Amino acid sequence: MDRSQAGKKGYEKTQKQLDAHRKKKSKQARKAYESDPKTCPTCGRVLPYEKRRNKFCSQSCAATYNNKGVVRLQTVNDEFCAYCGEKKEKRQNKYCDDCIREGVYNPPRTLDEIKSERTLRKYLLR
Repeated sequence: MDRSQAGKKGYEKTQKQLDAHRKKKSKQARKAYESDPKTCPTCGRVLPYEKRRNKFCSQSCAATYNNKGVVRLQTVNDEFCAYCGEKKEKRQNKYCDDCIREGVYNPPRTLDEIKSERTLRKYLLR
């Protein structure tokens, strides 16, 4: 047997010993974890050994836990149109749907009105 073969045999023996030691440590770690497992703070489920580093059991539980105390936008029913005073449905709009459709907040202009404004006149005459 030459040096190369002796080295390979030594490596194989060491690998077997290391594998056995690794398996033993893994079993000990699993037993230790299973004696006092980690639980999800939201629902209280026990986290499996493979997911022991996670804090939550699912993304849903994480979102529930982290979104507690967040103030959501509430529907406002007492909003009124700025032009006609009618009740409007959509919160973010300034005007009701009828006024938007009629174009009261941005009425169409005549050609004379467009020509009288300085900036628009410059733009049109280019």
